[in-house]
Amino acid sequence: MALMVLLAPVHGFGFLLALLAAGSSDASGRGGPFRACTADSVSCTGPSIPLIAGGAAVVVGCLGVAVHAGMRAGRLPSRWRHRSALLVVSVVVATLTDTALLFS
Repeated sequence: MALMVLLAPVHGFGFLLALLAAGSSDASGRGGPFRACTADSVSCTGPSIPLIAGGAAVVVGCLGVAVHAGMRAGRLPSRWRHRSALLVVSVVVATLTDTALLFS
């Protein structure tokens, strides 16, 4: 699943965007767009559902591209077993590369 490694910046950005949008942030404009709410915050906003959905769509899109490329490269018949096996491998590779990118 070399394609998932090549797409690491794309699905890594989608994962990071969804992760940052899931938290509550300070909406006062001081301290940047993703400043966490604290006791001295004037106004707070909750999770941004459209940004979370957008980040998840990017990650799912990358997984779909990788599974489709794996099916074509391996010349596998279009069966759910082959797709699910490639999807599991793609998820593992995406998780490992995103973890390595975020914590390095």
